[in-house]
Amino acid sequence: MSLKRLLMICFVLAQLNPSQAVDAPDKPSVLFIAVDDLNDLYPTLVDLCQVSGPGTLCGESLVPLLRSPASSTDRGVVTLFDLDNVSLRTEQWRLIRYADGSEELYDLIQDPHERHNLAVSADHAKTRTMLRDRLNRLYRVNQ
Repeated sequence: MSLKRLLMICFVLAQLNPSQAVDAPDKPSVLFIAVDDLNDLYPTLVDLCQVSGPGTLCGESLVPLLRSPASSTDRGVVTLFDLDNVSLRTEQWRLIRYADGSEELYDLIQDPHERHNLAVSADHAKTRTMLRDRLNRLYRVNQ
């Protein structure tokens, strides 16, 4: 893989969210990976360059997804914003937890612009609980 192609992939990862599609037939070197996290950039570069990194890296290599871009993933990305606000984004869902304890839940496939908060919907209680538990595990690890 050329450095130019890798930089294009990194640029695309940094600019797009998972609900957006890439239609770039004139640019076949552009790949889009469904869930991105800039913490994954260093492990990906270490993997692509086939060099040893430190024993513990924050993030995961995206090389398996680069090799098979159509494959599905259950990866989740934690985002911290403002003071004590946190979000977990997966391919389908975004759970946002605010410092005051309130939450928002969005189905990114059905509602890519996050206009319909499902956090209070009884139909989505199981999903909210599953994402909340996952966020608690991931966020503790990253604190």
